[in-house]
Amino acid sequence: MVWTSELGTPEHQLHHVPVVLAGGTGYFDKPGRYIYWRQTNVVPGPLGDELQGPPHNRLLVSIARAMGVDTEAVGMTSVPLKDGATLDCTGELDRLR
Repeated sequence: MVWTSELGTPEHQLHHVPVVLAGGTGYFDKPGRYIYWRQTNVVPGPLGDELQGPPHNRLLVSIARAMGVDTEAVGMTSVPLKDGATLDCTGELDRLR
């Protein structure tokens, strides 16, 4: 089971979004943990620059693989960062397994 919110802050920003994963097939080796990912990516947003953590696409890839779907990407494969670089949105989210 996956529980999350579509927004992370009272200002309707998309960072600090809580996610709870429960149950499953044992794909995630270490249940019962709280994992926090630092916000290290500066993404230009409609209200100014925003600090973001890892892309949610990677969480979706992790969940898809836990359900037996062999995929490398869900949705966009990269997003532009403020410095002109791109953030890779493919692969699983680190530290879940």
